[in-house]
Amino acid sequence: MLEQPDATQQAAIAPVEEMLHLFSRGLKAKRLYMDNNPVYQQAMKDLQSSFEAIWNDRESLTLELSETELICDEKPVHKDPTKAESIAWILHKDGIRSITLDRGVEETELVLFLAVINKARSLPPESEDDLLTLLWQQNFQLVRYDFVEIGLGDVESIELGDTKLSATPQQIATELAQESTAQQQSTAAEGSAVGSAVVAPVREEPELRPYFLEEEEIEYLRAEVQREYSQDLRRNTLSMVLDILELQPKPDTREEVIAIVENFIPYLMEERDIKAINYALGEIKIVLRRVTDLEPEHVKLLEEIPRRVSQGDALRDLLKGIATSENAPPRGEWEQFLNHLTPDAVGPILASLPDLGETEFAGALRELVNRFLQRSPDEFSRVLESDDLDILERSVKLAGELQMTQAVPNLAMRLNHEVAAIRLAVAEALGQIESPGALLELRKALDDSDSDVRTAAVKAFARTKNLGALDKITEAITSKSLRQANLAEKTAFFEAFGILAGEDGIAELKPLLLGGGFLGKKAADLETRACVTVALGKIGGPRARALLEKAVRKDKHPLVKNAAQNVLKEMS
Repeated sequence: MLEQPDATQQAAIAPVEEMLHLFSRGLKAKRLYMDNNPVYQQAMKDLQSSFEAIWNDRESLTLELSETELICDEKPVHKDPTKAESIAWILHKDGIRSITLDRGVEETELVLFLAVINKARSLPPESEDDLLTLLWQQNFQLVRYDFVEIGLGDVESIELGDTKLSATPQQIATELAQESTAQQQSTAAEGSAVGSAVVAPVREEPELRPYFLEEEEIEYLRAEVQREYSQDLRRNTLSMVLDILELQPKPDTREEVIAIVENFIPYLMEERDIKAINYALGEIKIVLRRVTDLEPEHVKLLEEIPRRVSQGDALRDLLKGIATSENAPPRGEWEQFLNHLTPDAVGPILASLPDLGETEFAGALRELVNRFLQRSPDEFSRVLESDDLDILERSVKLAGELQMTQAVPNLAMRLNHEVAAIRLAVAEALGQIESPGALLELRKALDDSDSDVRTAAVKAFARTKNLGALDKITEAITSKSLRQANLAEKTAFFEAFGILAGEDGIAELKPLLLGGGFLGKKAADLETRACVTVALGKIGGPRARALLEKAVRKDKHPLVKNAAQNVLKEMS
């Protein structure tokens, strides 16, 4: 078979090169971003799309691995500049020597395969798992691999022909024995030559005597050993890396160093090493301030690091670890860490607060969120767009607690949320804010499909004594829909009506309690009549008292009589 021309072969492997480039980018995105992050989602979409060109001329893709390269059709197709980022090294160091991806892998198993590699690279040294174990656990159907046992698979057998030894082992042993005999004979001859001499006793010199350390020297050595073992190796490593960033002006070198720092900080967060994280973020600020010849893209990458620390589940887990760990960092360290966070941390903080209880640390987080939202109102808009219902609900409640008038337009948009619990939180928050704009938006909640939402809204109008919804409340107390509502909602509406309408509302309440009127209507149902007595109690005054006394005399049902009597007692 004739060899494929170079140009044709290059065209065949070009899609593979592009796919592996996107695979490397996807692996990094998997490590740095949450699954709902747009950057991560776009990286996955690009990677999956890249397989379309590969499947045009093959049913499966086999990649051979060396320590530094991925090879396809005997041609290198991917090489990373550093081992820390090298796909080949991640796979090769755990014994994998080839990977085969079958058609369709991008649709079903590719994202999980990325997750396995990402998990394997972050395993601690003492972990019993490795990449092979993680792959085996997933039982992939479209990802196949060949591997060797580390320590055996890469050891080449040494043939005897490769050695330069011309003698057999027996001959070598004979030669060694002869050399030993000759040496003994030579020593004996030297001894006989001086045998007649008088041998003086050997005088032991001080420097040849056994030497014992003094106590202070032992203490010195012990202190030095202790100092050596107590060094913060992570901080030392970061210091050296950032020194290179500052002192080496070559753009490629700086880009590589920044990538190392970017990859190192997620590991520190997983290890909950607050001290090292504080040092790294502090030094990054110093570098940005002191190094004036950084490329604009390098400045942007460094400025993004604190933002990445402030995002995602990694921060949420870290905050929970700080609050609940038996070896929690001292207050000074976690206060310093909180000062490094950016407004992007609002979402993860709000999500973590329910797990932290009423601790000093939780209080500091609430104050931090308050400062962020007051300083960056736009950040609240972004949080309200979260798909995480816990974060969304906590954000809405916090807006109410802080009486954030600037958040009213964003809150009003959530009155249409599909989840009733969110709409309820919004109604309560608007009621707490109490601004004219908030109460104007709250009118919409009186028509909500959920009883709890309507009840929360009408209670807010009653508490604030705002007349902006009196027309809707008046319409509600005479409607059939309210008669079908539960007792709690009925009571809330009638209480609000009594508070807001005053004596002018007696004309609306009288026919509901006693019947009659211009058309001779019957009195309302039992629960409604009892609620009317509550409204009359809120109105107060002689006219309301007279109507209640009449209800005691004329109403035949004990429930209404007792309700009216109780209200009269409260009025006296």
